[in-house]
Amino acid sequence: IYNHNMVAAQGTVLLLICICTISTAYVFSNLGYNPFIEMFRGGNIDYLRQSGTRLFRGNQYIKNLLMTTLTPFLSYYCYIYYKNTKGKTWSILFKFSLLLSVFALTYDFSKSPIIIFLLGFYLINVSLGNIENNKSFNRLVIISIVLLLFFYLYVSDAGRDVISIYSGPIGRILFTQIATLFLHFEVFPLRHDFLNGASFNSWMSFLIPNAEGLRSGRIVMSVYNASGVETNTAGVMNTLFIGEAYANYGIFGIIIAPIIFGIIIGFVAHFIPALKKNPVTVLLYVQLTLQFIKIVEGGFVDIFYSASTIFLLIISVLLYTVSSNKEYNERKH
Repeated sequence: IYNHNMVAAQGTVLLLICICTISTAYVFSNLGYNPFIEMFRGGNIDYLRQSGTRLFRGNQYIKNLLMTTLTPFLSYYCYIYYKNTKGKTWSILFKFSLLLSVFALTYDFSKSPIIIFLLGFYLINVSLGNIENNKSFNRLVIISIVLLLFFYLYVSDAGRDVISIYSGPIGRILFTQIATLFLHFEVFPLRHDFLNGASFNSWMSFLIPNAEGLRSGRIVMSVYNASGVETNTAGVMNTLFIGEAYANYGIFGIIIAPIIFGIIIGFVAHFIPALKKNPVTVLLYVQLTLQFIKIVEGGFVDIFYSASTIFLLIISVLLYTVSSNKEYNERKH
């Protein structure tokens, strides 16, 4: 039974990886360029980033769900099985999905997705009890720093600004998130009316009449960098979730947002670890942790609805159904 289910799991993962590969090829075809080649050609990176996100003319679901969401998810899944079975098939699936994930997560020259992706492997090892000292964490930090320096020096062409406390990675970590929060306070309602729910997805208009997917970070960017928005070289000014909550509902949003976040995140943090440990529950815990990191930095409305989270829950049910966790649990014991 185990061999049959394991073959079924590997076959299902292989099929999904093939779909992800086709999706990645589809996205690159629609972009009309290879990000890695353009990176070294010295093109306008800001414009190319917008071409891959806001100006992308292909199917958004293929890009956002199949390529950038499912691909790293499968890489994590293969890694868990590889670490606990040492199977050659899982090793091949993991290595290929890992390489594909790097392409998928850097298609728009963003820096944070690949760092968060690496963090996921550390969280998996913590969940599996494979971290007994700080060596693995130190290696992760070193790899992350090297990747950040590479992106800022060769992709962003930051030069000496990379070590400045006002720009580069240091400024991004220490100042940008908080500074943009204050810009939200300046813009709403003095320079733009409160959104009153307009940030929610348009399909939620039956509950929230103003819902139209208008994100506060885009509005703030259009106020402080109008020329960048007009030339399609500027995206959004994201900040802590408090910013978007305030932009929509003012002081009431500031009060209610931490309560809602605390309840939802606290429920997940208590419920999932209490489930019987198997590859799917470990993966869900890690994936939702990473999703919450993005949401806390991204926006208030994402805590209520996230297509990628719903999609991954469906995939998790599929993987749990076709795979056997008996052998995995026996190995762990």
